[in-house]
Amino acid sequence: MKRIPLLVMFAALLHISCNKDDSIVQTHQYNERSSGNLPISPVDAIVIQNQLGPVIIEGSSDTSVVGWFLNKSVTAESQAAANQVFSQILVNLQTINDTAYVSVQIPSGTTTYSSLLSLTLPAHIPCILRRVNGTSNVSYLQSSFVGEDVATTTVQAHQGDCVLSGSNGDASVEISLPDSGLCQVIFTTGNITLRIPATTSSMLAAQTVNGTIVHPGLVIGDSVQTTYSLAGKLGTGRGNIQLTTGTGNISITGF
Repeated sequence: MKRIPLLVMFAALLHISCNKDDSIVQTHQYNERSSGNLPISPVDAIVIQNQLGPVIIEGSSDTSVVGWFLNKSVTAESQAAANQVFSQILVNLQTINDTAYVSVQIPSGTTTYSSLLSLTLPAHIPCILRRVNGTSNVSYLQSSFVGEDVATTTVQAHQGDCVLSGSNGDASVEISLPDSGLCQVIFTTGNITLRIPATTSSMLAAQTVNGTIVHPGLVIGDSVQTTYSLAGKLGTGRGNIQLTTGTGNISITGF
């Protein structure tokens, strides 16, 4: 007679365990790619934002259109549920006064999602990049580029001023500095790699709190170098190069 309550208790626990297993929702990752063009009126600057993921920017000779691709990723219970989120992740263009703002719309709800934004911009229009959740890759721009509070960033074949600031991440910049131009990279933590023509004319200042500074392929005049800093002049010193990192190495290479 004493065994009956124990059997009843075991059956009840088994029933509860089964109910818990039944309540587990299986989710899957779904991907979608969309694309399009954004016609823009004449503006003095383009501001890019993507709080959902990385950004890729490439300069183009087209002066009237911003081409875009958006790689979306959503974790959801079904394709139908993912499609509802996909429909909310959009590329928006808003023009205020003389500035165009390109951003990725953030969907509502608690679903896990991300997106990579790839843009083709008119190369001659100054570009400002901010609020990026991930890496940034920029190439073939022919005007000033500013990256505000960015993470790991790569700038290639750039012709124009370049200003980068960030807390953590590596910065790699290849730039043909214009006459009296500015290249400024300030990171809290991370390595800085700069590639410039050996004929560049600029004042140079580089500093790290904990790291090394090297400058292969460059002749630096009036140089003053310590363990963690370097100052001097390239050519006639018409431009200005400033490189600063808290913890990281700095490499300045001439090509």
